[in-house]
Amino acid sequence: MIPLHVIGLGMGPRDLSTTQQDIIARADLLVGGRRHLDFFPKFTGDTRMIQGPLPPLMDELRQLAQNKHIVVLASGDPLFHGIGTTLLKHFHRAELVIHSNVNAVAAAFAAIKEPWHNARMVDLHKHRVPERGFFSLAREERVAFLTGPETGPDYIARELHRRAMEMFHFCVLEHIGHPEKERIHWMDNLEAAMEGNYASPNIVILKRKSDQSVPHGTLFGLPEEKISHTQGLITKSEVRAVSLAKLRLHPDLETLWDIGAGSGAVSVEMARLCPKATVHAVEKQPDRLENITVNAHRFQCDGIRPTPGDATTLIDQLPRPQRIFIGGGGPGLPEIIREGCRALASGGVMVINTVIIQNTQTALDALTAAGLTPEMIHLQIARSHPMPHGDRMVPLNPVWIISATKP
Repeated sequence: MIPLHVIGLGMGPRDLSTTQQDIIARADLLVGGRRHLDFFPKFTGDTRMIQGPLPPLMDELRQLAQNKHIVVLASGDPLFHGIGTTLLKHFHRAELVIHSNVNAVAAAFAAIKEPWHNARMVDLHKHRVPERGFFSLAREERVAFLTGPETGPDYIARELHRRAMEMFHFCVLEHIGHPEKERIHWMDNLEAAMEGNYASPNIVILKRKSDQSVPHGTLFGLPEEKISHTQGLITKSEVRAVSLAKLRLHPDLETLWDIGAGSGAVSVEMARLCPKATVHAVEKQPDRLENITVNAHRFQCDGIRPTPGDATTLIDQLPRPQRIFIGGGGPGLPEIIREGCRALASGGVMVINTVIIQNTQTALDALTAAGLTPEMIHLQIARSHPMPHGDRMVPLNPVWIISATKP
């Protein structure tokens, strides 16, 4: 079999080297999209346009490559959201020669003369939302979107506006690299960006405004005054910090429960520490559910799912968790622990906070009955309070933190 040459066109044929141009000219078969083939009107060999299902074309190319020199043309760089990835699924690496070139994102940042080594890239070709939602972009300095037919600049601006994410300059780049059609539009107003009429193909770049610092820089243990809550019903920051440590969180976790979520303070902390995770914040009090929603938006946590209702009736409806935090439970605490242990994934961790003495024994008994080995710590926090001639220490309610890992 003659190896296939996969050649990235960069932003157009002018980005091709002399060697790559010679390889194309000597090919027996040129394969690419209509736009790619139109770049080579003088090519005298056979052509195949990439359209429809790809597997039949891959089978045909394998047969033809037994005695023909084939060149597959790609936009930008073949291995950057390009046809090269598909070819690697159908051909052995030794059967392909990949010719890299400038990709669209690199060309876009070059066009606006901005560095992009720390840029976040979001592919919207096939998906309407990024993997963890738009709120996850709030802490980025620069973001580049590869747009799609239904996920263009107006869609991106609309989603940002809906979340009040006004911290970015908004840039649309049309026909990057085209000597006549390239256009660059900068906007600071998302409403204006929503109403624009943009030519395709295009790329959207967000650049943080100079007066907009990255929000909520605290990693965990957010101060209570920054979190919306009712009647002081919030897990205090010091207690939250210890509870989060006992949960043994890590960035790759996918499903977390916060039972009796209250203000959602723990949900917010878990979502920020586990950006890939969905946090199901279960709460039966309507005013507290409202606080959870407010805090999820305030701290840009797309992963939080406020879940109204009683945990004892909801557990079977929730996806299986890797971590469970129980900050409330009332009379149903034994059942919540029992059913939570049943649902908890192997190796998962459950943490229970209680300020009621009797609930400590209830929790220990329920965990032991479920086959888990509980550990308990007693946390007594005192905070300084100013007096006329100095400070005194004001104690907070003592808290018992009970944790256990499912074998």
